[in-house]
Amino acid sequence: MRHELKPLAYVRYGDDAILFAPARRAAEQFREIATTFLKSELKLTINPRNDVIFRADLPLKLANSRNYYKIP
Repeated sequence: MRHELKPLAYVRYGDDAILFAPARRAAEQFREIATTFLKSELKLTINPRNDVIFRADLPLKLANSRNYYKIP
């Protein structure tokens, strides 16, 4: 999946994935493509509560900890 989307960076932890995009519109496109792939190819459902887009300079809660990531 990441080879097709080409995000600036990505983080995977368990079954979670975080994709970094250069702009909100790109992040929305990533979301649409990834959601379609996960639903159609892998038959997975996405929890809408965890399907969010936010600025990369805000803290990210992942696996019960707060993390800050710097985009290169």
